[in-house]
Amino acid sequence: MDSNLSHTPIHTPYTIVFASNEKGVLPLSLALWSLLKRASDTTTYDVYILSDGISPESQKRLQDISAGIHARHQLNFVDAGPVLDEKIEEKYAFYLPRSAWARIFIPDLIPHATRALYVDIDILVCDDCAPLFEVDMQGAAIGAVYESASSEENRANQRLDIPVNYPGYFNSGVLLMDLEVFRRDHLSERVMQFAADYSDKLEAKDQDALNAALYQRVFRLHPRWNWHDGHTRRFLKANPDNRMWKSYEPREVVEASLYPGILHFIGFHKPWNYNHRIMRKKYEDAIRESGLPGFFPIPGWNFKTWLTRILYAPMYALTWLKIQRLAKKWGVTNEPKVTTWGVAEDISRKGWPPQA
Repeated sequence: MDSNLSHTPIHTPYTIVFASNEKGVLPLSLALWSLLKRASDTTTYDVYILSDGISPESQKRLQDISAGIHARHQLNFVDAGPVLDEKIEEKYAFYLPRSAWARIFIPDLIPHATRALYVDIDILVCDDCAPLFEVDMQGAAIGAVYESASSEENRANQRLDIPVNYPGYFNSGVLLMDLEVFRRDHLSERVMQFAADYSDKLEAKDQDALNAALYQRVFRLHPRWNWHDGHTRRFLKANPDNRMWKSYEPREVVEASLYPGILHFIGFHKPWNYNHRIMRKKYEDAIRESGLPGFFPIPGWNFKTWLTRILYAPMYALTWLKIQRLAKKWGVTNEPKVTTWGVAEDISRKGWPPQA
């Protein structure tokens, strides 16, 4: 049992939040299916989709996924359009859909919820998410997985004035949010104030604003809860015997690679279009198992993409062999990991990086 789990588990239903526009309905459908598919028999979700123009037809398509054997879960649509119209200027959206900003307004859009798990639509849920709701967040505003470790050379530290004695820069694609803390301390307003005052510093837009405003108030989740589909091979290209890689311990990388809780397909190569990386097979297997319409034929599929997959196959086979060897070396098991280290502010006091 994880040492950071609360002794008094929060009872289901648990609040899960997605945000999307009409263009995102296809990957959203599989993300939703995977969430419900991996829920244990004792887990019930209240799922909220913050909609920025999702059509009635697409809403019905998503409702159908939560029907039948998944009928114990509730699916709710919240119109985020008016809030986004009011709060999000064109300069904030840039290359991202403006629905990405909706996560910041979850405390207001779902006013009765006390804790929520926000997840991007380019994800695949691989495990029951209930343990995330049972963790003691120790007063932090969000639980997140770090994308890079703090250093003098890290551009995120430089751009956003994040002190190097804090763990790093987190990815906002999976956020465990204490909504009561957000409301009490007016954190949504603080995030948007940073975006307004320093819009010229925002490269990753809402993710940058969240990091700049909340870097002290992050509860570090185990990387298996936001594992990027390209990290496994990059880790092995570095020296896996180093004590830290990015913001992860080597053992954590192996645990996340072999037993991901949530896979996040970041970048431009999305698995519903084309992806040759190591984790894409899990996504394609889920497409086939779900039977959801709209994924095939894969756009852009041609001889070149087929050949790329063939050429990468031996390298990825070797990657898995190396990861499994490290798992045996370090005694890694499939015991679910939720979190380590605690709150960023406490970590900074004890010294970053943490000592073995």
